[in-house]
Amino acid sequence: KSTLLNAISTLIDFDGDIIIDNIHTKYMSEEAKYDLRLNEIGFIFQDYKLYETSTVLENILLPLKSSSNKDRKKQINLAKDLLKIVKLQGMEHKMVNTLSGGEKQRVAIARSLVNTPKFVLADEPTGSLDFKNSEFIMDILKNISASSLVIVVSHDFELIKNYADMIVTMKDGQITDVTKYE
Repeated sequence: KSTLLNAISTLIDFDGDIIIDNIHTKYMSEEAKYDLRLNEIGFIFQDYKLYETSTVLENILLPLKSSSNKDRKKQINLAKDLLKIVKLQGMEHKMVNTLSGGEKQRVAIARSLVNTPKFVLADEPTGSLDFKNSEFIMDILKNISASSLVIVVSHDFELIKNYADMIVTMKDGQITDVTKYE
């Protein structure tokens, strides 16, 4: 599952074709792949990939350091808006190492949205959370899917089927089923 996300995001080479905006990713230059990852893809990881000794705000703004021409005040306002979306408003100055697992995952989601990505790739975003936090995270991802394509990989079929528009089941690297939900 992680291999699939790594292939979609052009982090690894693979056999086959992935086409994004009518462009075959295997023919993209390294610079174009970097730009794609930085500007068009938001990543959400099971283990958050946050800087534990930095603040919530610093973690959210990290992707903008190398990609944004927005002034600092606009960046901070954007981060605060994202914190409202993930229900963490007022926590921008808290240190990440003081947060619960559910709060860390919501910070990771806010960070994934800071560049207004076309695609959000979520690798087991609820894997280390209890059921209540898992449902809350899935609610957030469902809302995000109104404006970005959200691809979630998970082993938790029962949770995912309540939120997905489509489920692609894979086994040993092969698609075994595709189910669309209305």
